[in-house]
Amino acid sequence: KPGGDQILLRKYANGSWSDAIAITPPGGDLWRPAIAVDGKGRPWVFWSANDGGNFDIWARVVENGQPGATVRISSAPGSDIDPAAATDSTGRVWVAWQGWRNGKASIFAAAQEGNSFSKTATVSSSSGNEWNPAITADSSGHVTVAWDSYRNGNYDVFARTATGASWGKEMAVAASNLYEAYPSVAY
Repeated sequence: KPGGDQILLRKYANGSWSDAIAITPPGGDLWRPAIAVDGKGRPWVFWSANDGGNFDIWARVVENGQPGATVRISSAPGSDIDPAAATDSTGRVWVAWQGWRNGKASIFAAAQEGNSFSKTATVSSSSGNEWNPAITADSSGHVTVAWDSYRNGNYDVFARTATGASWGKEMAVAASNLYEAYPSVAY
């Protein structure tokens, strides 16, 4: 049986670490956690978990030192992996990830709505495979997701920015014949 993973959260404050908070039970088949803190000061932890042979994106909030309900963010056939998280200027947490649909990798995102998340938005739109999302937010309401893409027959970096719930156009950030991949973004 695959598994054996567990996600734990610890807080560092006043020069010391808190006790570990179990975000997931032990024995899972988990991949690459991410974390962001919402406008209420609550950390949201994201991860990809194998559920019956299909990886999906999950989240859990921690409030007053206690984990809340586990929230399933993706449920489509095809593995959803590599979550990346950021908090926007209004205090909403966003998560972006790579998901496989019909044999092709694309980039998806969802935004916090209280104690749950919005419907999944498809961020990338090419017919090539899209990989390795990164996400950031600025102080005036923009959230940008960047990723590497194989749409041009080599690895390039593309980005797309949301303002509120509206996504702008995709733009090439680095698109030459060189190997441009694994983006990191910041405002």
